Amino acid sequence: MKLTSKGRYAVMAMADLALFKDNGPTSLSDISLRQNISLPYLEQIFIKLKDKNLVKSTRGSKGGYVLEKPANDIKISNIISAVDEEVKMLNCKKDMKKGDFSCLARDYVKYRPSYNSDVTRTIVQSANINKTDIVAADIGAGTGIFTKCLIDQGVTNVIAVEPNKEMRLVGQKALGKGKLFLSGSAEDTGLKSDEYNLISMASSFHWPDTKRALNEFNRLLMPGGVFAALWNPRLTHESEAEKRIQKILIDKYKLKSRVSSGLSGITERLRNVLLESGFFQSVLYVDSIDKVSRTHEEYLGAWKSVNDVQVELGHEGFCSFLDDVEKIISEYSSVDVHYMTRAWIAFRHK
Repeated sequence: MKLTSKGRYAVMAMADLALFKDNGPTSLSDISLRQNISLPYLEQIFIKLKDKNLVKSTRGSKGGYVLEKPANDIKISNIISAVDEEVKMLNCKKDMKKGDFSCLARDYVKYRPSYNSDVTRTIVQSANINKTDIVAADIGAGTGIFTKCLIDQGVTNVIAVEPNKEMRLVGQKALGKGKLFLSGSAEDTGLKSDEYNLISMASSFHWPDTKRALNEFNRLLMPGGVFAALWNPRLTHESEAEKRIQKILIDKYKLKSRVSSGLSGITERLRNVLLESGFFQSVLYVDSIDKVSRTHEEYLGAWKSVNDVQVELGHEGFCSFLDDVEKIISEYSSVDVHYMTRAWIAFRHK
């Protein structure tokens, strides 16, 4: 049985209360000093323990926390359940394959960030027709995060295409009835030719065979239509917690580059790739940054939804990495994450 740091810290804190119960109410600062757990993290833990009636608090100069019931009546499973921790940290129980998001779908739809609204608006406007008249296809749509961005911008006629069954099922549920989610890949979408004003691939254009995918998009697009490839990578240098995590990822786990970071790989040469395909007359690049404050659960959940790091580190290595991440973020009440939405908008020849 493997617990996350939050689960262990909750158990340690409850044991501390039991050990010092004869001294009266115990302050969180005392527990923090004795157990070497950050005070902001303890505050989050005790909110949940109190909500589940495992502890109660008293105010005043001698106030603090005590156990709500005798220690012998409290099971470890009660504590783990109270802080919303599961014994199994990951939905993926074995080493996964590159590009396979089957067991990541639930975490993906729940914790992955959205895309900047200004960048999305620019993509929609680039189609150069009334947005209600746009016929769009979001390819490699995953759980439909960017599909929803297009819908929120007023593009009502949009089809999501995704090869992974589990991602499609979760995405269809998230988007709701009436939204079309089809099985297909970037190289073979199964869609009709010359019917689309807008094709998009959000955080997914690094996966397919580039040449075959562009051939397919050229087949789908009407003359003058647009193809948008976009990513929303984290700017890890903007946050102290993120800088520390990135350093561990490189120094301890020897992972120096990411397949899908959106800051390297295909994005370094994407403009040339698009123009040299011969299908597009010009390429517009746009970007914008969103600062998002994420809870510990949200931040860990986003990491649990990634494929490339789990593949590179293996199951046990990734569990160890998550444990290191949780120890770092336990020192902060939340984690500020800076996401840069980067988009390359290619205009098909008329």
